[in-house]
Amino acid sequence: MGHISGDSSRQSINIGQHAPGALKPPVEEQKGRKNGVDISVETGVVRYTKSRSAPQSQETPLNQRKAVPTEKPAASVRQSSSPSEESVNNRREAQLIANQQFMEAATELEFSIQESIQKLGAAGKNDSRLCNELATQIALFEDAITQIDDPAVTSRKVLDMQARFNDQLDRMSTKHKGYFWSSRNTNADFMAQAAQGLGRLAESIIMNPRHDFTEVVLSPEVDRDMRESRTDRKHQRDLEEMNRNLSEGKPLTLPRQTRVDITRQDFVLKNAAGETFDNRELRKSQNEPGVGSDKVAAQIEEQMLSLTEQLPQAQRMSLFSHLNQSEPNHMIETFMDAFTKNLPGWGMPSPTSTERQVVAVQNGDDIEVTYTMQFVPSMAGGELNGIIQYDDQSKVSLIRTATIHKDGQVEYSDIASSMYLNQGERV
Repeated sequence: MGHISGDSSRQSINIGQHAPGALKPPVEEQKGRKNGVDISVETGVVRYTKSRSAPQSQETPLNQRKAVPTEKPAASVRQSSSPSEESVNNRREAQLIANQQFMEAATELEFSIQESIQKLGAAGKNDSRLCNELATQIALFEDAITQIDDPAVTSRKVLDMQARFNDQLDRMSTKHKGYFWSSRNTNADFMAQAAQGLGRLAESIIMNPRHDFTEVVLSPEVDRDMRESRTDRKHQRDLEEMNRNLSEGKPLTLPRQTRVDITRQDFVLKNAAGETFDNRELRKSQNEPGVGSDKVAAQIEEQMLSLTEQLPQAQRMSLFSHLNQSEPNHMIETFMDAFTKNLPGWGMPSPTSTERQVVAVQNGDDIEVTYTMQFVPSMAGGELNGIIQYDDQSKVSLIRTATIHKDGQVEYSDIASSMYLNQGERV
């Protein structure tokens, strides 16, 4: 039997829906308390209320707020936080407390659900009581999950839970069989519906995260390995091309890849004398009749060679190699690795509406090249088996600086990243 991720052909049993993907059986009133969270279940309706130890703000969610910037006070002046800053900090602390409490409740329910899954899978006959107990546990689990403001964690927990149901479902028969009879296995029907419901909940989380993903941290190890195995080799090929031309008595020109890319992305070049070249106006002109990208590239190259002619040759050549898209592409690929590891099941991110800018400024003997990228992500594949395009309120930002020394050697800063995902739709 295959895994359940969409509608099933199994017969439905008489249970309703509670939340996106939840099951709601007719149950008697139950009341309890777990980890500072009051739990009330009345006729299948699950209600969570926080205890006094876990206050929850009723104001705008944190992920829709902007922190108020405050200047750092002088060391000699004692200055307290502003009321607005304290309010933001208090709300953030309250949300963290709430997240922790609901996470503990969800984790305890995971163990209970796993035991119930095993019992139901081993049952030799249809057992509506076990199905109802499991449905109640699922409803409590989903209610706890939907209270946690951490889509990276909650989506993983829901997808893991769905996998447990699918795994048990694979081992169950569609019928109970005896010597002289057979009957439909409604336990398996229930398991299939539960898996589908969890899939819908995961989809709801992924499609509508409305969250700042601070947990998507780019790995320094992946960054370093990718540089050693790929990006540095691209720079080396550029240097070899320029050196080969010089050895043949030809004047220094841009490497081929840079000559192509200077018409594809914005860049600003500023030398020690304060002279600045911005390629944006020339880039716009390439769409005019009779101009074209080759002519524009030649004009940009002429400006770049003129503006950098006072630089040491090794530094100049290294700069030319760092003005193509090798470094921006490196940043995107490093981000993709972090995304897929931290958000399993969400799919592979792909940039859309991309804005790229390279700014190279001579600072003393060094040249600092800053790469800035912003794009709206779309996701392909993953557990939702399709393409999700997030709206224009969603944004991924990546930035890094390469410092090129006089001898042509380069030092790279860490990649600073941020991601906010608001709302997506299937395309």
